[in-house]
Amino acid sequence: MYDITLARIRDERPATFHSLKAILDRFQPPSSGDAFFPDGADDTLAHALRDAGWYLTFRGADYLYTAEHPTSHAKLQYVEGDVFDKTPAPICSRCGRPLAPGCCDTTDIILYTADQADAPATEEDER
Repeated sequence: MYDITLARIRDERPATFHSLKAILDRFQPPSSGDAFFPDGADDTLAHALRDAGWYLTFRGADYLYTAEHPTSHAKLQYVEGDVFDKTPAPICSRCGRPLAPGCCDTTDIILYTADQADAPATEEDER
């Protein structure tokens, strides 16, 4: 089942934490994190995420890293098997607060995440 789970990640290429969690939870339910996947073989979750297009940054050891999906900007932190969702909440482009129902008139709001808040507007953003 370990190898099947990693193969599913490579095949399905999940772009959100929610879709990755759905794959991981079929292998083993979460422990103290949002999801769980033990690395106990030559092939690891980090290898599968990299193959599925995620960018990884290791923090001094192979059991501690962050990963970000390049298009959805979904983020996770992996700590000794526990996987934590670190995806930034969408930000309202009008008021700058986390997007919540009723925060502003939402008919023409552009959604972006907190890490994109300082990004300059592009021509595509203006459409």
